[in-house]
Amino acid sequence: MLSIPDYSVTPFSKNLDTAKISRDIDVFNSINYRITQEYNCNYIYITDLTREAKSIRKLIATDSLHPSGMAYRQWAEKLNTLIGKKI
Repeated sequence: MLSIPDYSVTPFSKNLDTAKISRDIDVFNSINYRITQEYNCNYIYITDLTREAKSIRKLIATDSLHPSGMAYRQWAEKLNTLIGKKI
């Protein structure tokens, strides 16, 4: 399971309540994490990586909302590390 990306740091959300979005994502992720632990599933926290997009705009796609290929590469590297530990 991957945590939810935080889109509050994207240009798309500039007119939205970004503090609330970020808090809501944190609440969702904490519940999501607890459930994955309860069912003995793997959990990969990527929200911190998505929050880096606030200062590293290359992590945001040209549509100003979605993650860029660079961001997906970071997530894939975390996933790859987890898979490597399981093999």
